[in-house]
Amino acid sequence: MLPAAVNRLVPFPLLDSPQQEAEYHAVLFRCCVAMSQSDDAAAGAAAEQSSLLPLESNPETLNYFLTLLGWDLDQYHFVDVYSTSDKDLLNLVPRPVLGLLFVQPSTTHETSGSTTGQDGSVAVAATAGKMEQDANIWHVRQTVGGMCGSLAILHLIANICKETSTMIKADSWLDQRFCSKEEADWDAKDDEFRKLHQTAACYKKNQTSHSQLIPGRRVGTTFIALVPIEIGRGNLRLVELDGRKEGPVIHETIETRETFLEDACQWMEQTIMKSQMDAKFAILALAKNENKL
Repeated sequence: MLPAAVNRLVPFPLLDSPQQEAEYHAVLFRCCVAMSQSDDAAAGAAAEQSSLLPLESNPETLNYFLTLLGWDLDQYHFVDVYSTSDKDLLNLVPRPVLGLLFVQPSTTHETSGSTTGQDGSVAVAATAGKMEQDANIWHVRQTVGGMCGSLAILHLIANICKETSTMIKADSWLDQRFCSKEEADWDAKDDEFRKLHQTAACYKKNQTSHSQLIPGRRVGTTFIALVPIEIGRGNLRLVELDGRKEGPVIHETIETRETFLEDACQWMEQTIMKSQMDAKFAILALAKNENKL
């Protein structure tokens, strides 16, 4: 169960000022930290150290997490994608799109070509693609339960940070770990990253923090990142980055960066159609923020 302090604060009150909102988030963060450090029982403490409250697949929560990392939302932010095939709905997504988050069911049975994640979920090789290592691709395994959302964002940003360095604030977490070094400096034991994740998980728009979800309990869905990455000389490919898999999965060639959304939607539509589960999927695009023009 969540600490009593969190139970008393839910449902969330209406906040009248930014100062009240900041104070409220600070209280929630302290509650989450207290929860993760609880030593009521040795087994419970061990489980909490290896698991986090998951992030919900809504743009408000994920954009809040981006700001904590040091991303400039005035340029690009996450928006919902409402269809994989309806042209009118796809045209609602501002362009260009730098990358996508694809939220899909965590399957409960082993499948050929699948791998099992830290939280027991199974990554299914739903469509053809070649798993391989490439010097241009940054990929790490998920070793902490509940981290699939924040890790997918990290997979996305880390693989475009060279082209988007102006969108990352100086001396921020992203700048220190990725932009200011020749090679990415991150692992799952990064305490600061965990704290940023927990802060976002306690955000008022993140429904998983409302539901008294126990860290480590499976939520039935998982995040993967889809990014256009140049492989070889001018060969732009759709790359799937899933922390449950041993490495990146390189899919078909993308015509241009401008058509990335449509090309990726074709792949996602195939994946959705091949799923035999009565489950919901979600897609979010890291797209140009037209509200700030």
